[in-house]
Amino acid sequence: MISSKFSFSHKAKTLFFSKYILQVVIGCAALIFGLYLLWKVKREKRETIQLFIAGFVLFWSVIWIGINGSLLYSQTKKYSQITNIYNNHSYSVAEGEVDILPPPSSYYKGDFIRVDGIEFQINDYTESFGYHKTTRNGGVLKDGVTVRLTYYEDVSRYETENIIIRVQVLETE
Repeated sequence: MISSKFSFSHKAKTLFFSKYILQVVIGCAALIFGLYLLWKVKREKRETIQLFIAGFVLFWSVIWIGINGSLLYSQTKKYSQITNIYNNHSYSVAEGEVDILPPPSSYYKGDFIRVDGIEFQINDYTESFGYHKTTRNGGVLKDGVTVRLTYYEDVSRYETENIIIRVQVLETE
């Protein structure tokens, strides 16, 4: 029997659509509030400290929208890339028992595993659409568990990493 424990699309709904869109909405609300303050200061010919506050709110909101808007854009691009990989079946599958490997140093807090000869890094502190729940925090990829992992190779400027986009636990009878 196969039990699906993780799929990137479930994570995308919680990570992507809630966090980054909410941040941009907060920035837009601050921008509108700053414009309102500026309009009110100009209309009522208030003191310069109130003008400074209005300017600060406007400046902060523009910076906030810029940073979070670029993060939203990059996450949208990454989600689109992973969706294309998944829909076009451009991924690989590793099936077998999970073998927990020792970490390269005592500073690394994640899990290193091997399935079917393929090595994976799992880290709770990495924000990714891929699976990243360590055994310490309730992850299902424990030593000796038989799994089918759907993954793709993410080639960045510095290294190649195998990103898990689907985890299925194969339960033996």
